[in-house]
Amino acid sequence: MEDFIFKKTTNEQGLVEILELSGMLVLDNSEKIKNELLNVIQCLNNKIRIEIKDVQEIDITFIQIILAFINYLDDNHILYKFGWSLTAELQTLLENVGFSNELFLN
Repeated sequence: MEDFIFKKTTNEQGLVEILELSGMLVLDNSEKIKNELLNVIQCLNNKIRIEIKDVQEIDITFIQIILAFINYLDDNHILYKFGWSLTAELQTLLENVGFSNELFLN
């Protein structure tokens, strides 16, 4: 199975401003995804952008991880904006299961 890709962009102070996740965002990679997010939470800027793009597959485990990450951001008063670049099929799937508002797809 193809892996997922995780990239971060930092500012001059070394604080993370942009997170990019792509590839296989599924159960098999959930531990890696969670660990990557845990590794950056202590060095997040007070405003970040989260880009989800070039997604091969996505499942509920990824959605749960992202929702937990959103809760962390909210609890720590970190502003965030999502950028979703999904195929029409994946976009429709997430909308049909009721996650469009929670994941800021609209």
